[in-house]
Amino acid sequence: MKIHITNLYGDGEGTAAIIAQQNVAGIAKELGFTEMSLLSRTTRQDTDTDLRKRMHGITAAVEDDDIIIFQSPTWQEDSFRYDKMLLRTIRFHLNVRIAIFIHDVIPFMFGRSEDIWEKTIEIYNMVDLIIVPSKAMLDVLREKGLKVRKVLIQTMFDFLFNGEIKQPGFQRQIFFPGAPDRFKFLKSWNYDIPIRLFCKNFSHEKQNIDFGGWKNTTELLTEYGNGGFGLIWEQSDNSDYYKCNQPYKLSSYLMARIPVIIQKGIQNAQIIQERGWGFAVESLEEAVRIVKNITEEQYYQLTHNTKKVSFLIKNGYFTKELLLHAVNELLMDAGRNEKSLVTEEYSFLKDNGHRPEALICTNSDQIEYCEELIKTIPQMHFHIAAFTRMSPKLMNMGKYSNVTLYPGIGIDGLDNLFEKCDYYFDINHQTEMASAVYRAFLSNQLIFAFENTIHNRKYVASSHIYSVENAGKMIEDIRAIMESKAVMNEHLQQQREAIF
Repeated sequence: MKIHITNLYGDGEGTAAIIAQQNVAGIAKELGFTEMSLLSRTTRQDTDTDLRKRMHGITAAVEDDDIIIFQSPTWQEDSFRYDKMLLRTIRFHLNVRIAIFIHDVIPFMFGRSEDIWEKTIEIYNMVDLIIVPSKAMLDVLREKGLKVRKVLIQTMFDFLFNGEIKQPGFQRQIFFPGAPDRFKFLKSWNYDIPIRLFCKNFSHEKQNIDFGGWKNTTELLTEYGNGGFGLIWEQSDNSDYYKCNQPYKLSSYLMARIPVIIQKGIQNAQIIQERGWGFAVESLEEAVRIVKNITEEQYYQLTHNTKKVSFLIKNGYFTKELLLHAVNELLMDAGRNEKSLVTEEYSFLKDNGHRPEALICTNSDQIEYCEELIKTIPQMHFHIAAFTRMSPKLMNMGKYSNVTLYPGIGIDGLDNLFEKCDYYFDINHQTEMASAVYRAFLSNQLIFAFENTIHNRKYVASSHIYSVENAGKMIEDIRAIMESKAVMNEHLQQQREAIF
């Protein structure tokens, strides 16, 4: 078993959004995670075939039982198609577990439509665990339809750095890395405390904005080491978003051991105040007043208070703890005894339409009692799918009018069958194909199995598992279910409750 984490490269490198993901991936690799590299270059013109080839290349190292930490967003031009296809490709491995690590929520960040919200939540609901930047963000996502039960809340970002962190000097100045087009307050900075601004291509006439250009990590930390205050001020048209998001600037300031001035209401404002790492203020006027009036002794007390958290951030401890907690949650089945949580833990992909269409997934011709089921339940149409070519023995099943064979089926074809069929028969011997039982459960298919063929007992009601000697009872039960939608719904409920 391996643990993988996505890491983003390409357009946007050097921005805080990409650096944050690369820092998380770097910390994960220290824990032994395997990097899954993504390139932010997919366009809407890419064909499904081209994209599918790329997905298979990205996931080539993934095997059955692996864990994947999927960092979001992927910042693709066509991110919904990209993300959905990538997660579906990963799911084709047996018993894989996936966590999404949310850095930014695109429709919330940019005020997008409800349609974009629905697509975003659909992606989130495809995983087993979700990491959110705050409880406030979780509340928003729940309101929008998030149904993933396992949730972890991030404490703060880390900021990897191999150099030495020195005691900063005492300077009455404010640091801020960020573009004026996004942070409008910079364009009207008229205070007598200088602000040291780091960004690309900024022209200004304001005397107290000291433009430092774009800086890499080492250069930025060197600047901070000269002494001053780090400002976190997300004044924008969408201020509600920044009250829910995790400020990446915070970790760089604290690691450099400079005091932080943060706008009240922004994530971590309270802990900054409580731990003596800086000040939470209502206005920029208040921030400037603090910088003007603070004594040197008070300043150095604040820098002393940041010494321990600086060590933690520099060595990635917050992210390591979060990732290890995620892996532990994905591997353990704790907390599965509350039946009321069943609809929250699993986001079913469709309703069961009570159609007499049954799916069997196999990569061998050893299918228990298959021909007998086909003959004795002629009202049921059996769809038999395999990734591989089929043997003459299995191809011979195609002689029955209620059988359709799918040798060498692809991802899209199998997805269509999970959508089309309302029954699943886990009756093939040998290995399970494409986590089929789990996918059947999520597709609201009623699952039947034999004791000697069952692959994933957790998702099958015990009353739907039969000995081969008792196959007649299986047929009797299936016939009764086919005659009544109410009986079908009763058995589906038994199946959902069985996992607890």
